[in-house]
This record gives sequence, structure tokens and C-alpha cells, in this order.
Amino acid sequence: MSELDFQRNIKQFIKERLSTIILVLCMLLVTLVFILFARNYLNNQLEALRVQEIITQADAFMVRGEQAILENRYLEAIMEFMSAQNLFVSVDDENGVESAEIHIEKARQYREAERIMLAERTEILRQEQLAIREEARRQEALRVMREQLEADRRLAYELLQQQALIEQERLMQAEANEAHLQFLAAFIASYEAQAAKKLEASIIRSANYEHNRAIEFDLETLINNQNRYPASQVLMGSVEGMNEGWYNGCGWVAVYNAMILLGDPHHPATIVDNFERYGGTVLDGVFGTFPHHLERYFREHGFVTNHHLFPMRALDIDDAIRDADIAIVAFLHHRAAHYFMVQYNQETGTFLVLNDSFADRRSHALELASSAYIGSSIDSVAALMRETPEIIFAFSLITVNHP
Repeated sequence: MSELDFQRNIKQFIKERLSTIILVLCMLLVTLVFILFARNYLNNQLEALRVQEIITQADAFMVRGEQAILENRYLEAIMEFMSAQNLFVSVDDENGVESAEIHIEKARQYREAERIMLAERTEILRQEQLAIREEARRQEALRVMREQLEADRRLAYELLQQQALIEQERLMQAEANEAHLQFLAAFIASYEAQAAKKLEASIIRSANYEHNRAIEFDLETLINNQNRYPASQVLMGSVEGMNEGWYNGCGWVAVYNAMILLGDPHHPATIVDNFERYGGTVLDGVFGTFPHHLERYFREHGFVTNHHLFPMRALDIDDAIRDADIAIVAFLHHRAAHYFMVQYNQETGTFLVLNDSFADRRSHALELASSAYIGSSIDSVAALMRETPEIIFAFSLITVNHP
């Protein structure tokens, strides 16, 4: 075939297939346009979904903010509304942004109102406290005034009494000068007797102090038995035979041991002198010391005390001692009364009892069932009170604690 025939055949083929080719190209063009349209539609739908999701999140922030306002959590509400505002801005939702701004402003106003209200409440409380203090000062001034008026009234009454006595004495002197002189002589004699008694007591107290001070005590060593030297030789009172430590020393021995364990040791001379000087002895020491004076001694030296009368009835004596740094028990037996000191040991769960034997070691008139009680560790003080047949009952429990 010649080249001319080939070209002619090609032209003929193109003429025959041109419409088909054009149709295919048109179909491809339509398909491309459809694909671009579908892509644009899908992108628009995805963007709409994203915007809707952001608006939903923003609405959730708005709801939480409104809930926070209802619960008076205004700062949290402001944060929620600002988060919603940022989301509305990101999707160009002007209505949402405006609504968030309105809610933010409302929350800020609520917060400011709350701050003002709190400030007003604080001021009211301050004014109330000032009024209370002022009322307390007024009441104190009234109390002082009443006390002063009462003191003036007593003084006036005493002056009137003195004037009445003076008038009575003058009348008595006018009626019977001799009887008055006899009365005066008797009064002077009585006064001299009291002065002599006080002087004698002061001399005995000074003598006891010098005697006791001369006795050497190791202020780190506890006394487990008042019937042994040196405790047995300490003097308290003036009744010979009933003023030595073996007889009436249980009270000061209990205080002495307690002060050592409390970290403030005192010499027995100091303790006994305090008892004698301030009326702490019972019948000049014949019956020992008053329980309330033992408590007074601890308080004078800065310790906190609690005094229970008849403790076996009023409380669990073991629990009371466990809660205290130191305790002093006073009990009655069929010869007299006795004090001993107790300390609870938390590590061993037992009670250290010091000087709890009330036996007179000179006459051996009375003994406990076991001498091991002296300075011993026991499981229960209450059991000791109940199971010792010589003990009638415990009548005093003094607990002592550091401040």
C-alpha cells in the first residue's frame, strides 16, 4: 500500500470514529465535573459537621457556665463562658459570641456582687466583734464598779461596827471600868497566847526546815518506802512521835516522787515547809496532809491537776491514771489513811506504784499481803484497791499533767 492510501485510510478512520471520541471526551468531562462537585459538597458537609460540633461544645460550656452561676461559682462560670466564646469566634458565630459576652458580663457582675456582699458581711462581723468586745469591757467595768461598791459597803459596815464597838466599850467603861479592865486583860492574854502559839509554830517550822534541809537526798532517786532512812527522819509538825516521816510522810513522799518524774525535783524540806506554812497539815501533821493541798502544790508550780473524790464510784480509776502524767491515790484503811504515787508505763502496759505500803515498819501492826507491792509494777490499781483486804476505800485521786 502506498503512503497516500495509508493517509487516506487514516482520515477515513478518524471521520468514522470522531463522534465516538467526542462522546467519550464529553463523558469524561461530565464525570470530572461531577467528581469536583461531589468533592466540594462533601467538604461543605464536613465543614458543617465540624462547625456544628464546635457549636455543640460551645453550648456545653455555656450550660456548665449557667450551672456554675446557679451554684455561685462565678469565677468558674466566667472561664466556661470564655471557652465558649473562643469556640464561637473560631466558627464566626456572631450570635454565639454576643451571647457568651453577655453571660461573661453577667457572671462578672454576680462575682462583683458576691465580693461586695462578702465585704459587707466581713464588715458586719467586724462590727459585731467590736460590739462584743465593747460589751465585755463595759461588763468588766460594771463588775469592777460593783466590786468596789461592795468593798466600800463592807468597809462602811466594818467602820460602823468598829464605831459601835467603840461606843459599846465607852459605855461599858462608863458603867463598869473594872469589868472593862478585866476584859482587856483577858483579851491581851488571849492575844499573847495566840502570838506565842504562832511564834512557837514559826520556830518549829524553821527548826523542821533546817533539820530536813540537813538530810541529804539524791533528787534523782525515788522513795519507795517512807519507813526507811532518809525519808523516815523528815519532820513535819510538832507532835513528838507523830511528826516523823515514817509516821506522817506519805503525802510529801508522793509529791516528792511525782516532782522527780515530772522533771522538776524538789527537796523534801521545801515541800514540807510549804505544807506547814500554808495550812496543808491535818492537826499539825498528826493525820498527815490535806488532799487539796497536794493539788495546790502542783498548781503553784505550773502543772495542771484534776481532783476526783471517791474515784472508784465516779470513774474508771485505771483509765484516769493512764490519761495522766502522774497520779496520787489516797485511801482509807482501818488504822488511818495513806497516799501513794502511780505512773502508767505505756511500753509495758503496767502501773508503777511507789510507797503504797501503809504498814508501820516499827510496830509491824499492819502488813500488806505481799511486800512486793512497794515500788512494784502492777496490772491494775483498781484491782489493788479491791483485792487488798486492809483497804476500806479510795477517797481521793489527784491526776497531774504538764501544761
